[in-house]
Amino acid sequence: MSVDQASRKLKATTVLEFSIEEASSKMRSGPPLGDESDYGLPVWAGVLPLEIKIRAPIPDDKLVKGVTLPDYVRRYDARLSGGAGHSSIG
Repeated sequence: MSVDQASRKLKATTVLEFSIEEASSKMRSGPPLGDESDYGLPVWAGVLPLEIKIRAPIPDDKLVKGVTLPDYVRRYDARLSGGAGHSSIG
């Protein structure tokens, strides 16, 4: 990338920073707890389970030939899953 290209890319980039002073979340497990009167309504109720899953890294198509996957990326899923060095990334 030339200096001119880098300069144009930087000018086209916006960085937003903000502070979060307070946050909250609500978690529970088990089936929904609806009002008994709601169960007679013709609407769907249930649970939408969400999951974050680490998958194999996908290298950029324009990566310089010979650049290998760094160890910190290889170990990334083991750190998130609490594993002691086990990794499913090849």
